[in-house]
Amino acid sequence: MATIKIIQRTKSLSNGLYPIYLRITKDRKSKFISLNLSCEKSQWNDTKEEFRKNYSNYKSLNNALVQIKNRAESIFTESISNGEDITLDEFEALFLEYKKDKKISVNVFWEDYIQDLLKSGRTGNARFNKDSKISFFKFYKSKILYFKDITAELLTQYEVYLRTNNNSNSGIAVKMRALRALYNHAIVKGYAKKENYPFDNYKISKLKGGNNKRALSLDSIKKITEMNITQYPNLVDTKNYFLFSYYTGGMNFYDMMNLQWNDVKEDRIVYIRRKTKGNFTIKILPPVRNILDYYKAQDRKTKYVFPILLKEGLTLYR
Repeated sequence: MATIKIIQRTKSLSNGLYPIYLRITKDRKSKFISLNLSCEKSQWNDTKEEFRKNYSNYKSLNNALVQIKNRAESIFTESISNGEDITLDEFEALFLEYKKDKKISVNVFWEDYIQDLLKSGRTGNARFNKDSKISFFKFYKSKILYFKDITAELLTQYEVYLRTNNNSNSGIAVKMRALRALYNHAIVKGYAKKENYPFDNYKISKLKGGNNKRALSLDSIKKITEMNITQYPNLVDTKNYFLFSYYTGGMNFYDMMNLQWNDVKEDRIVYIRRKTKGNFTIKILPPVRNILDYYKAQDRKTKYVFPILLKEGLTLYR
């Protein structure tokens, strides 16, 4: 009989976290199967084979780990009851085939997706998905939900919930788009079926509001500029991104994210705007120079100005 254990590997990923694997040992040989999860050393209990309480969503993920281990054990139990003796390679094939059979919950799939984003350095997208996931599961109390259970009716109920919590149309649309992107990703991965797609009936486009854009006053800009950020260290990047955009004539976030050091030419920034493909040359004002100096001093090993894309050659997920 095989020995089945969920372990944390000793070699870290590029983001410094340690991956969680399913380890199956049989006839003194072992097979390791990635569970697409990772955490810090202090967040894993190797004896109990589970996440500690200091890990986000540890309860739901530990429940998922129990299901995974039970599934692995059932594969061997079934083979024994049929009088068969399967190899480790045969086990892996059966386990992965079972995994593709839509047996993963939305909660676990979403967490896996967030971890994949972190591994690839897309921290902004990962943070956005984490916030969206927290919001949705505050509404849907049970963590056991499959993609086929996400219906147009459920989305309407979620919309009502968001409205009762003072979310605007634009705020609701952002959260719904996160769910839609996740559902599309699940279809590509084989965990959801196109015929169950709820966004054919639930239209996010109805949430579009009128053009209510308002410019900040100069007094508001001054308050942001003079804000004592030492009291709020977690807002350093947020303040810098806002002021950089403001003093570069409204450079959008995507162009800022992809801005490279070789786009900075002495007293000018020269770049091609992604949306219009137009060439822009912007004079570097003192506030912009201070921000550039701040990030230059970090001496990061990438060509990007801002610490958003943490690896070379990354793109936004579509």
